[in-house]
Amino acid sequence: MNSSVNRQRLVLISKQCWMVLMVAGLAYYLWHNGARTLSTLRAMPAIHLFAALLCILPGKLAALYLMRASLRLVGSRLSAWHENIWVYASSDIAKYVPGGVWAIVGRVVRYRSYGMSAGEISKALLLEHLGLSMTALLVSLPSGLIILGGQGAAGFAAVAVFVFVAALLGLVGTWRAAGRRLALSTSHAGVPGTLLVSFAVMIAGWVSMGTSFSLLLPDIGTFAQWFWSVGVYAAALIAGMAAVFAPAGAGVREGVLVLAGQLSGIPATTMLDVAILNRALWLVADLLFFIGAVLVRMFTR
Repeated sequence: MNSSVNRQRLVLISKQCWMVLMVAGLAYYLWHNGARTLSTLRAMPAIHLFAALLCILPGKLAALYLMRASLRLVGSRLSAWHENIWVYASSDIAKYVPGGVWAIVGRVVRYRSYGMSAGEISKALLLEHLGLSMTALLVSLPSGLIILGGQGAAGFAAVAVFVFVAALLGLVGTWRAAGRRLALSTSHAGVPGTLLVSFAVMIAGWVSMGTSFSLLLPDIGTFAQWFWSVGVYAAALIAGMAAVFAPAGAGVREGVLVLAGQLSGIPATTMLDVAILNRALWLVADLLFFIGAVLVRMFTR
C-alpha cells in the first residue's frame, strides 16, 4: 500500500515538475524571441486567424461524436445530445489543470453520475481512445510515408490511396475485434455501421484540425504541403494526448511539430511560433465550446 502511494506521489511530482519546466521554457523562449513572434502574428492575415479558429471547432465536434458512439456501443443510457455535450465539454476543459489526468477523471465522474458501471466506463474510454489513435494514424501515416519516400506526383497519389485503403481495412478490423472482445451491447449488425461512421467523422475532424494548423504556416500553397501539415498535426496531437504527464500535451505536441518541420526543412523557430499561436487558438476554442455547453445546459434543464 505504501509503495503504491509513494509511486502515485512520485508521478504527481513529476507532472508538476514537467509543468514548471514547460512554463519556464516558454518564458525563456518568448523573452528571447517574443519580438519576432509578435511580428509574425501581426503579419498574419486576420482572416487566416479567424479561419484557423473556426477549423478547430469541427474537430472538437468530431471528438464529441466519437465519444457518443463509444457510449452507444457499450449500451450507456447517456444518449441525449445536450447531456453528451456537457459531459464532453466540462471534462475536456479540465485538461488544462496541472496533473495531466483531470480530463479523464472528470469524464469518469460524469459517467458515474449517469449510472454507468466501472466496466462500462472502462470500455467506453478504451473505445474512444482507440478511435482517436487509429484515425490519427490513418491520417498521419500516408503523409509520413510520402514525405520520407520523396515521391513525385504520381507516386504521391498511388502511395496515398494504397496506404489509406490498407490502413482503413486494418483499423476497422482491429476495432471490430476489440468490440467482440469487449462484448459490446450493440447488435452485431449495427456495430460495423457505427464504427465506419465514427471513423469517417473523426477523420474529417482530424483534417479540419490539421487545416487549422496549416492556415498559420507560411507558404502553404500546394495540396502536398497541406496534406503534410494535416498529417504531422494529427501525429503531434495524438502524441500530446498520450503524454498524460503533460497537461493538454504541453511541450509534447510542440516538440513533435518542430521535429517534423526539421525533417521537412522548416526552421524550428517558425514551427514553434506557429505551434504556440495554434495553442492559443485552441485555448480560445476550448473556452468557446465550454461556454456553448453551459448555455445548452441552461436552456435544456
